[in-house]
Amino acid sequence: EDARGEAFDVTGVSLSGRILADLSGGLLLRTGAGVALGRFGPVGDARVLGPAAIRTEGRFYGDISFLVQFTSWLRLSLENFFLQNSGRSGHAYTDNVVSVGAEVTY
Repeated sequence: EDARGEAFDVTGVSLSGRILADLSGGLLLRTGAGVALGRFGPVGDARVLGPAAIRTEGRFYGDISFLVQFTSWLRLSLENFFLQNSGRSGHAYTDNVVSVGAEVTY
């Protein structure tokens, strides 16, 4: 791409999968995982910033959810989402989020 101004190019690849299993009696298990590799940049002038103008990142993410089907259109969910991001200094982090929610299908 020919980005101009404050924008920058991103190239990469991602692979993920997801499974939904019916455990019977309206209880469902949903799980998934994925991996992504990306290259970001240049951000700013590469002649001035040098290697800091371009960043490569690897991400691994996964989730597991338990769902209770109340009606044909309403589910309650308990989900755990995990993300491990590996980038250069200052851009590496780990997130682990647990959430409770409702899903409505129409």
